[in-house]
Amino acid sequence: NATEVLIIASIQLKESPKFKRILELVLAIGNFINGGSTRGGAYGFKLDCLLKMQDTKTVDNKKTLLHYFEHLLRTKFS
Repeated sequence: NATEVLIIASIQLKESPKFKRILELVLAIGNFINGGSTRGGAYGFKLDCLLKMQDTKTVDNKKTLLHYFEHLLRTKFS
């Protein structure tokens, strides 16, 4: 049943220390980027902002914040 699978998956995500750490890193990066504005120093974020990580690009438009985040996770938090 799809509902049961969704419930089990959401419980596993909620209890996952690795997923919690990923969300903490997303918050820290967001606070750093927005540090000089009223948006910096946030205590949380809406999950839909994760979609914006692919829209936030480097100065040369070659990479996105999602690319940076993936690189950070792979190299520093393997």
